[in-house]
Amino acid sequence: MQKRDCPNYVLICGLLRDELEFRITVAQMVEATTEGLLDGIVVSTWFGEVDAIPGLRADLARLRIVLVESYPPKFKISGNAWAQHKAMLQGLRAIPDGAAVWRIRTDRTAHLLKAFRQCLEAGPSPCRRLGRDAPVFERRVVAMAVVATSPFYAADFAFYGLKQDLLKMTHFEGVYDSLFRGFGAENRLWTQPFLKAYPRLAELFERVNVMGFSEHVVGAASAGRVIPDYILYFLTFYWLQLYNNIQLIEERDSAPLGLTVLGVLGGAPCGAIRVGAVASNFTVHIALFNSQRALDDLLEGQFEDDSDLGGRYRRILEEVKARGEDALPVWGDDEAAQLAEMQERTPDVELLPRPSVVHFPKTDDQAWDGKIDVLSGAHFRQMLERESQADVVDDEMLSLIQEKLELTRSGFDTGKLYNMIATDIFRTACDERPKKMLGGFFLLRAAERGNVEAAALYGWLVYSGRLEADTREHATRWTGIAALKENPLAQYTCSLMCKNGWFGEEHRHEADEWHRTALANGFISAMLNAG
Repeated sequence: MQKRDCPNYVLICGLLRDELEFRITVAQMVEATTEGLLDGIVVSTWFGEVDAIPGLRADLARLRIVLVESYPPKFKISGNAWAQHKAMLQGLRAIPDGAAVWRIRTDRTAHLLKAFRQCLEAGPSPCRRLGRDAPVFERRVVAMAVVATSPFYAADFAFYGLKQDLLKMTHFEGVYDSLFRGFGAENRLWTQPFLKAYPRLAELFERVNVMGFSEHVVGAASAGRVIPDYILYFLTFYWLQLYNNIQLIEERDSAPLGLTVLGVLGGAPCGAIRVGAVASNFTVHIALFNSQRALDDLLEGQFEDDSDLGGRYRRILEEVKARGEDALPVWGDDEAAQLAEMQERTPDVELLPRPSVVHFPKTDDQAWDGKIDVLSGAHFRQMLERESQADVVDDEMLSLIQEKLELTRSGFDTGKLYNMIATDIFRTACDERPKKMLGGFFLLRAAERGNVEAAALYGWLVYSGRLEADTREHATRWTGIAALKENPLAQYTCSLMCKNGWFGEEHRHEADEWHRTALANGFISAMLNAG
């Protein structure tokens, strides 16, 4: 493994949506600095976010974290992309030049430290150069996953690269709204460096909805229709850019996966390829785990020819490697005028007050103080009491929660973790209101993180009156989702909710059908397990 030759910083960006998960994230990052994996922590958010959480500013100061506060952009666009980019830009400015930066969200990312650890230890790896064109980045940027058929659509929860490369991704271009169609926040983030390096990409983006493009390709491949050469030329160019510039977090496996080009485009489950949903369009994802092998196989010729498509792709791959951007198909003859227009459409977003960058002073002791723990103390207890509406969180419950939260250090899924905490709380004190409220708080959080069992149990407890709730909204929503995912307890609860009008009069007739479905799926045993 290569040895890291630059300092590592973590940049935590965005709204402080979730105090508990933000504190978990900060605790994880502080521990990572203590062991030398990280050299500094920067938090970039908006004015008012930190002061809305009692005691948080003091906690960050004691931890000597760099806090960057600014105003959000006055212009709002799809996916709040400019807000995402501004928080990232202001945070990057507070990080030394030449550093490597792990950019993460304020929530839902603490468990990813385990997945990114190997990359953080090694530092950003050199770009590859397969073909004529030089790489766009100085070092490869590490992504969690990329989409094979939607141009430059990669996960934006967490990514890692040199500061100078991440700066290339931040922008406030209006072209994505004025000329292009179908660009979400993820596409905007990852496309910009490649669009600047290869202006002819605009020919495609000006004429094609990128999400519709993906749906078209996957639909055609799945149905066995012919994929025309001009589509293959573009996809091959796109995959080549990913191969040279992007690293996926899992190491490359030793053996080829036996992919076929048709299987990749059509979403056939094969090795590291899986089908996922983006909005309402089904697209092919290169999976989060073992995905580097899949990408490498496609560009290194380690795939199986499948009739005409595989052979055409091999020919086009060699041409794209030789000609680079010049191999892209011509999508129209007015690109020069439209590119000129594109360059004029950058709105002025620098009319806001300058950001406040607070570098908390360091003490004579440059080491991190391991005794400071944002997951303990009065502020943490008060946060739990406030958020859960429990009157008091006693020492027993606080200790139980802190013990379970330690599991995040090993990359434990937060949905499962919150469900475990809720289950333990209900087992220890199912009749005491404060503890029931605390258990319901974690149960609802688990449901929001996609835990189906927690969603089903939350709905049942609220419906049966065993758990207080301000409204029925959360109970009906998560019960319905869990029922659709074939959880028998949720299906039975749905039948009762329908019968008694919780979903509205128009759904009463569905009660019997949900009841029969629940019985068929084994709802009796589910009820026994739920107590």
